[in-house]
Amino acid sequence: MRLLAPDHAAALRDTATWFDNPFASRDARRDARRSQLTRTICWFSLMLAIVCIPAFIGLQKLVTITRGVPWYLTGDPVLALLVLVSGIHVWFISSTAQRGTVLILGQEASRNTLMHLLTLPTPTFQVVLQIIVYPWCAAMRVALLMLPVYAMGVAMDRISLLDLVMLYAVFSSSALALPLLRRPALGDMAPVVASLPQRQQAASAAMLSPNSKFQSGAGNTNSAGGWMAIAFIIPMLSIVIGLASGRGPGGANALLHPYLPSRIIALLPSSMVSWPLLLGRLLITPLSWFSLRVPLIVFALPLALAQKYFNLVRTAEFMQVGSYRDLASLPTYLARRRGEAAIRSVWALVIVGYLWKWIITRGGLQIVLPGTNPSAPGLEGFAYTLYFLCALTTIVRASSLSMWMRLDFLPRKRLATRKITWLRAARYLLMPTATFAGFYLLCCTLSLVNPYTPAITANVRALALLTVSGSLLSFGAGSVLGNYAAIPSLLIPATALVGFNSYQLPWAKTLGFLSPSLGLIAVLHPNFPGLSTFYSGMHWQQWLAPGLLIGLSATSCGLMRLSRMASKNKSGQQEGTIPLDPTAVGPEAFMDETSMAMDPTQKEDTALALGLVGFMSKYFDNPVAVREVRARLRGKFDTEAIRNLLVLLLVGTVLIYQAAPELATTFGHGLSQALYGNISNSFASLISDIQCCFLIVLGFIIFAGGFVTLNTFTVERDKSTLGFLLLTPMRASSILNGKALGILTASGVISFGLIMYTALLALIITPYAGTAAITGWGLFVASCVAFYVCAGISVLGLGAVLSRFTISPGCWSFGGVVLFQVGVNGGRFLFKFAIDWISDLGITAYTVVQYAVAGILLTTVGCYLIGILAIKRMRASDLKFASAKKEN
Repeated sequence: MRLLAPDHAAALRDTATWFDNPFASRDARRDARRSQLTRTICWFSLMLAIVCIPAFIGLQKLVTITRGVPWYLTGDPVLALLVLVSGIHVWFISSTAQRGTVLILGQEASRNTLMHLLTLPTPTFQVVLQIIVYPWCAAMRVALLMLPVYAMGVAMDRISLLDLVMLYAVFSSSALALPLLRRPALGDMAPVVASLPQRQQAASAAMLSPNSKFQSGAGNTNSAGGWMAIAFIIPMLSIVIGLASGRGPGGANALLHPYLPSRIIALLPSSMVSWPLLLGRLLITPLSWFSLRVPLIVFALPLALAQKYFNLVRTAEFMQVGSYRDLASLPTYLARRRGEAAIRSVWALVIVGYLWKWIITRGGLQIVLPGTNPSAPGLEGFAYTLYFLCALTTIVRASSLSMWMRLDFLPRKRLATRKITWLRAARYLLMPTATFAGFYLLCCTLSLVNPYTPAITANVRALALLTVSGSLLSFGAGSVLGNYAAIPSLLIPATALVGFNSYQLPWAKTLGFLSPSLGLIAVLHPNFPGLSTFYSGMHWQQWLAPGLLIGLSATSCGLMRLSRMASKNKSGQQEGTIPLDPTAVGPEAFMDETSMAMDPTQKEDTALALGLVGFMSKYFDNPVAVREVRARLRGKFDTEAIRNLLVLLLVGTVLIYQAAPELATTFGHGLSQALYGNISNSFASLISDIQCCFLIVLGFIIFAGGFVTLNTFTVERDKSTLGFLLLTPMRASSILNGKALGILTASGVISFGLIMYTALLALIITPYAGTAAITGWGLFVASCVAFYVCAGISVLGLGAVLSRFTISPGCWSFGGVVLFQVGVNGGRFLFKFAIDWISDLGITAYTVVQYAVAGILLTTVGCYLIGILAIKRMRASDLKFASAKKEN
């Protein structure tokens, strides 16, 4: 791999990077002083005991009941336990690596030592390299702890020696975590990046950049070196395949058997813990790639190394600049962006190559367009999909060009202006066509199929003409309407489809000619499912004339308006700004304006926050609760945000009612019958189904929001404010009550909005459903609120006990995916087992509910009392000074 700068090669060759490393010496002394390895071993042993002992007992019972372990649990109890151990082991390896890397630059900024670090004569790229050396060694030291256990598995012939080698290759990659910095280190905003806990996991690390949605790039996952994302991707794919088959793991086996060997399929249903071994086997298994059989490691290894390298370069770039615009002046910036784009393209080629047998050879994409080539029945659908994406990309780019031409004439403070020439704009618009066409031809060449049949040629010609028409229309709309151009682009197709399909309005078809997206779909007619009535009698050529005529007119008006705006602003640019080409430098170089707008110091209290603060001050008089509400709602939920939420709910209701009533019936009808019974009126029945869909969403939000209080005292500790809180004369119960009241109130604003909206829908169906509409809604909402309060208080009490530890939100995601995967792949078996067990005990459903309610109440009261005792203990041990001593 060719490096971007000569000093990068020098840093890799320098022995000081690997051996005479001051960061490694400092981190080694810190871990020795804290007995970090001993603590990790203790926690790892405790986790193994908590998880593996019940698993061992469960496997024994499973063997007794079913006379063997099912194939979707690896088919062998010893191998199942090895898989479980490796799934737990890899997370400890990952967390050990992340502890000293991911947030280290943010921590240096919070301690006001980052500037001292940057003044060292060592190049920033070498500094980043030196930071990752010791954490990798420490993580691999943890990885070697379980080597005797895996070696025993090899001796017992449960896994092969090659499996063991590849398993440790996955461990080694998971141990390579990179420092995360996505803010200019030399700017005035640099110290803001830091007020995060030291042991915060990678799921929270994205908070270092408030503009994370603009940070997309190749390999921009720093969690455990990028590989840990597979721990969520593979299980989700397994879940989707299981759901798509309709028969859980058995259906997934039938679907995947033609493409994957059994030794890999057997690990997919348990992939939430088996993914390290699954990935190790997948890397070395020769799989069908276009017309060849190639192991995944041939592509994954060089691409992974390239991604690591570009991530290191990116972090080093942010350490050299004081503003985002200065990134464009670095010699590695443009080369790094081109390299990241190349990696994305290669990954797309690799993924399509391994899916080629399914989507093309076996006709998986015939669902898009029926094929005429018997050897490649999915080729027409593949070609249409690629060129459809190409057309959409070009149309979006045309809209972006018009926006960029308007932006610099708006009265805003900016450090960089956008300077675009017509030649660069034309190249920017033509680049997607060249990229997608080259990608398609390369795929066909590697698979040895004819790229163009008469049907593909006709479709490509139609899509090309529609792309020109749609791009002109999009550019003209953007130049005239500015940011409001997105409204008609969404409203026109929705109005056209709903107006004709639901009300048979003849003008709705005419309105549809103004939507480029509907024109692109018209190429599929009559093959597009569900829209044959709308497209009846219509042809894609009818979209060309309106797009060209209206686009030319709007473009002329927009350019005239831009010329008048330019004449008023004769200076061309503000003083101190630098002109940059956005088609080359990308959005990252223009993020200074966004960063300043998102600066928390610029936010003010909104009317909603002030109203809640006044209400709580009047009726509760708890300063902790008032502080939590004010801090958590500062700058949030202003009038515009509340209006947008209301509009979103109304638009969602109208769209579901008009365009997708079957969606509401599928997801909400069961709950509607349970709450309101059978409603004879069709209008009220559909409204109740829609309301129940919102109630289900409310349930998910409530369930996730109940755990928001877990890290409350940990955050206070890391902000060095816990000592001040404990020194107040307030009683421990008042502190706990204030925390619970303030956090749950501030976090429940969106839930409260959903409750009010569903109450409005309940009033609408009351004349048809009677008092059940109110009582049923009230019962569901009261249950959700009770769970929210109980979970919040219980988790808050546990958080007071665990105030020295930071539990990442990623842990809840991990647990949620585990439960979801268990439910999809083994839900029927577990449900039947639970029902049989309850029946054998002679317990009725009403008794189960009583026990559940009593258990929840006892848990809540117990955690509340534990939290009070924990606060008293923190006061006695003076945690403030203990934490300060530990940090220093």
